[in-house]
Amino acid sequence: MSRTALSRACYYMRRPHITVAVCICAVLSVPAIRYIESLRCNTFYEMNEPNARATPLQIAPTIPGHVIFDRDSLGWMRRHLQPPPDKPVSASFCLHLLRLYGKNATFQHPTLKTGDTILAVLTNDTASASFFGAPHSLRTTYGVRFPSDKSESGRTALEVDAHRDHTLAVLSELGVPLSFPVTVNNERLSLSEVLKDSIATFHLQQKELAWTATAYILLLPPHREWTNRFGERFTFDQLISELLSRPLHKDSCSGTHLLVALTLAARANDINSFLTEPMRLRLHRFLDAAVTAACETQQADGSWLPTWNRALHESASPPRSATIDGPIDRLLVTGHLTEWLLYLPRQHQPHLSTFERAAKWLQAELVKALPTKDDAVLCPYAHAFGVLQTLSPDMPPALPHPTADG
Repeated sequence: MSRTALSRACYYMRRPHITVAVCICAVLSVPAIRYIESLRCNTFYEMNEPNARATPLQIAPTIPGHVIFDRDSLGWMRRHLQPPPDKPVSASFCLHLLRLYGKNATFQHPTLKTGDTILAVLTNDTASASFFGAPHSLRTTYGVRFPSDKSESGRTALEVDAHRDHTLAVLSELGVPLSFPVTVNNERLSLSEVLKDSIATFHLQQKELAWTATAYILLLPPHREWTNRFGERFTFDQLISELLSRPLHKDSCSGTHLLVALTLAARANDINSFLTEPMRLRLHRFLDAAVTAACETQQADGSWLPTWNRALHESASPPRSATIDGPIDRLLVTGHLTEWLLYLPRQHQPHLSTFERAAKWLQAELVKALPTKDDAVLCPYAHAFGVLQTLSPDMPPALPHPTADG
């Protein structure tokens, strides 16, 4: 029995009424943990306010230099990357808009008129229910949750997070403080309640960990540990070790979100030391290997294939989906991978020519793809255009401004 399973078993044995519920669930083939959580009673470990920063740590790209683009071309792309006024818009679309243009942006949309309006829709259950068809936020036993499971929220798929803790991670990247209001069932709460629920339900075997890690890295240091609802204590060493153990080719967007989380951890640790020295060295060795693999697999035209990460997992057999290489797949991977490279500490970054070739390819592909793009999809285009914004001296990005400090 694993240490986690043992601690949970001991927990239930000390609470006979929960043990009975578990046994009943097992007989009825109902997932016991889901059922118990649905009881919404305070029978688990008493959750305290998380030890967190009032304002998220801000980590900016460390660009090696600027790339000059045609300003008219960038303006044309920006006009194409807007919320469609007459079609459904998802929470994921809204989050990508915020990352791309920021809270102060304005849009020609009947509802989403500004970045602040998007933020209000995402953090008010009445507003999100009106816009998406179901609320984007839910009250839980432990706080507030932006659900990533359609069965948790309601009728549509528009209102759910595409990934666990996606909204929390993006708002943290944008510097939204934990005191920011979140309204659920006419109750005015705060974003700290979302972090509280995330920590309460945290475990290292989560299907997706990259966005949770991103949020925690920006919100928790200099604190080194946190405790979930079972009283299980976790450290950043454990979290980074788990991220390092996950094969990139099995994760979203060819593993680039794992790389971003690991890179933010390396950068944040330089500011607030929360990793042990052996783990810090292990992390930097991995980043070195990943950058080497990226440089060696960049295509002559500046792009990357979805299978770029095979060099890091030579013994692994990638799933069939990882071998798909259509135009959008390559756009998605190249945009994400270049964005990751922009956040690396200075000592790990490749030569400026790597960025120049990638940026020129991304610009050419966006010119070809944007006129016929699906209005419901923003992710691959947003990350690609975000790279051009970051590298261009004329169009500052919405996220923290680039810095020369490593």
